[in-house]
Amino acid sequence: MGKVNQPKLEVGFGTAREDDSFTAGKNAASQAFSMIHASPVAAVMVFASVHYDLNEVLRGIRNIVQDAPLFGCTTAGEICNEPLRESVVVTVLASEYIKVSCGLGRDVSKDWQTAVDDTINATGITPYFHDITYWQELTRKGKLTFAILFSPGNTRNNTSQSYEILEAIKLKSLGRLPVFGGSTADDWRMETNYVLWGDEIFPDSMLLAVFETQLQFGIAMDHGFIPTIHQSTVTSVEGHEVLELDGDPAADVY
Repeated sequence: MGKVNQPKLEVGFGTAREDDSFTAGKNAASQAFSMIHASPVAAVMVFASVHYDLNEVLRGIRNIVQDAPLFGCTTAGEICNEPLRESVVVTVLASEYIKVSCGLGRDVSKDWQTAVDDTINATGITPYFHDITYWQELTRKGKLTFAILFSPGNTRNNTSQSYEILEAIKLKSLGRLPVFGGSTADDWRMETNYVLWGDEIFPDSMLLAVFETQLQFGIAMDHGFIPTIHQSTVTSVEGHEVLELDGDPAADVY
């Protein structure tokens, strides 16, 4: 049982845009950590621009959060109450009612199926995919689960397999895991994107973070697309990627 009047969940967030990578990570983490007052840190989520030296960003964050579980990714732009560019955003979740386990799959562009298998067979993740008795125990304890998935976005040389990866995760978990997340990016350079885990950065990789909790939670989505009078016909595709619209390169039409 938690202490009387102690919140069941505390959330802290911070952002920084300093020139120095270590300082940016440290300042963003310091802002986020300053909002946590009573609960143990359950997860530290990091969203960072490839503008920075990512190893130094993680070192700066660790200077503040010590050994708390840490994961995240690089993006095409960060969000912290507003759209940001070339920044570091840190979110801290603190609660004695949350447990987080992560799995990693590497070299996604070479073999995304093997990357998925490596992810779900990681220590701490495998019970959610291979142990029905574990799910029964979760139900008995009144616990729920959800997962955050980061997978590589498109680059100039590789098409994103995010759709296939998500469908595989849903299938292999028998639909038990609500999943949300996104594709990693690199400020639209379209060269290499990264996931962050612990004290390391991993290019061309996927990460699945499974949250186990007794707290209630909800997941929702929206988009900013607005109908227009312009119409186009898809004239060339490759898998799930649209290559041409009305015979012209899709990127130019967009």
